[in-house]
Amino acid sequence: MKQRTLRELLQELEQELIRLGYTKGSMTFYRSRWRKIEDFAGKNRQVYYTEQLGIDFVRVSHAALPYV
Repeated sequence: MKQRTLRELLQELEQELIRLGYTKGSMTFYRSRWRKIEDFAGKNRQVYYTEQLGIDFVRVSHAALPYV
């Protein structure tokens, strides 16, 4: 299976949420969050989504979890 970029994954996710009938307001909310993770990934020179990228994003953007 071909590894997809973060951008490709987000585009596929967006299409699925639209297919499921998510409201315009919900889509606006999700798109704003996706831009934040894309910006974070870009600053960290990450093209592909990884579990570690997700963890680091949450830690930095929400200061929710201490580094272990």
